[in-house]
Amino acid sequence: MALIASTVFLRTRMHTRTEDDGVIYIGALLFGLIVNVFNGFAELSIAISRLPVFYKHRDLLFYPAWVFTLPNFLLRIPISILETIVWTAMTYYTIGYAPEASRFFKQLVLVFLIQQMAAGLFRTVAGICRSMIISNTGGALSVLIIFVLGGFILPKDVIPKWWIWGFWISPLTYGYNALAVNEFLAPRWMNRRLLLMKRGGQVIYSGPLGRNSHKIIEYFEAIPGVPKIKDKYNPAAWMLEVCSVAAEVRLQTDFAKYYESSARYEGSATSLRIVIGAMYAAVMFVGVNNCATVQPLVAIERTVFYRERAAGMYSALPYALAQVLVEIPYVITQAVYYSVIVYAMMNFQWTAAKFFWFYFISLFSFLYFTYYGMMTVSLSPNHQVAAIFAATFYSVFNLFSGFFIPRPRIPKWWVWYYWICPLQWTVYGLIVTQYGDLESYITVPGQSDQKIKNYVKDYYGYNTDFMPVVAVVLVGFAVFFAFMFALCIKKLNFQQR
Repeated sequence: MALIASTVFLRTRMHTRTEDDGVIYIGALLFGLIVNVFNGFAELSIAISRLPVFYKHRDLLFYPAWVFTLPNFLLRIPISILETIVWTAMTYYTIGYAPEASRFFKQLVLVFLIQQMAAGLFRTVAGICRSMIISNTGGALSVLIIFVLGGFILPKDVIPKWWIWGFWISPLTYGYNALAVNEFLAPRWMNRRLLLMKRGGQVIYSGPLGRNSHKIIEYFEAIPGVPKIKDKYNPAAWMLEVCSVAAEVRLQTDFAKYYESSARYEGSATSLRIVIGAMYAAVMFVGVNNCATVQPLVAIERTVFYRERAAGMYSALPYALAQVLVEIPYVITQAVYYSVIVYAMMNFQWTAAKFFWFYFISLFSFLYFTYYGMMTVSLSPNHQVAAIFAATFYSVFNLFSGFFIPRPRIPKWWVWYYWICPLQWTVYGLIVTQYGDLESYITVPGQSDQKIKNYVKDYYGYNTDFMPVVAVVLVGFAVFFAFMFALCIKKLNFQQR
């Protein structure tokens, strides 16, 4: 994964000139964050498999719970240190993060702590849920909550007040903020255009510096109570003084909220990205949950199938067909209530065509995730191996989904995978059907105002005329994964007796 990430976000293609360049760097940081979180997903199956032995020994008073838990934690540390060193060494300078050695080691420590957090989270879920099926649901739900409320899909000030507690308890809030601050407070970003954030990762200014920094000076001097800059005073030093925490307290002003209410923020592309991020996160995690929960069921039923096939009850094809068909009513029902709830809450346009497309894309996305989970089981000796196999490709699906890095910015040598990534087609369809025909204008940093439909086409590379192809491909992925499940069930035999 480190090799893939470093060749997708290759430093020769990474720049620090505009806000869009900063967005790509944020995408690289987020991908690293998510990879190391999903890396802990394998702890679920490992912890579940160990629980029966632990309960037996505990009930026989062999040892208390902490004697079982502490070695598991300590033995994971050397492996985590090795993984952290390999990940950071392969990605940091290849991607082209801030070159200071101190920032390299800070990121290394942060990645290690993120890995420890993720492993601990999934062990906790396993201990609470105690069965593989329930643990997969609990694990996917936990990741969804900390992911959506981590401050990068939905910024803090957009999160509803009744969910704000989730922002503060989400470990990804602190992981993302630490990674972003470590990178974007580096001197090389003071060129930028400038993307200025206060502690906590909230943006307080994003825009041009201007000649002798006159643009940012004019912006902050317009805030009531901010003192004018003195003649021949260093603009960078003045800026850091006037936007400090102490200055906020003295002026009783939240600079992040002031920026959001300013004309520079209103109607910006950032708002569009927030909605796109929310759509991507919702469909991704519902799909992952489908994939994770179906795996142990199929693994158990496959054992019964081996016995029934040996007895001559039926062959592989009727069994596989029954497994495939029985999932369809459940996924149809799931897609109905998902679409009604999400479509209404996201405040999309209530037109029959747009709602139908949303439902269609959601239905076949959930269906191909379900069949993908079944296929991974058919390729693996047990559901533990299937879970690890599936989790590996979750990260790749995320990277090439078009959310972390849009297609026009993906290197040519990786574009082929973009086109065969199932999640990319889902995101493509959702964005185009909801925004590909909107004529209203948005503010794009560093550019003139653009129509939303033009921005979607130019920035993401999405074309409205391509929707028939998107529909066919989504159906094709569901059929392909179902076919591979049937084929592998017929050809592969993992029975050990």
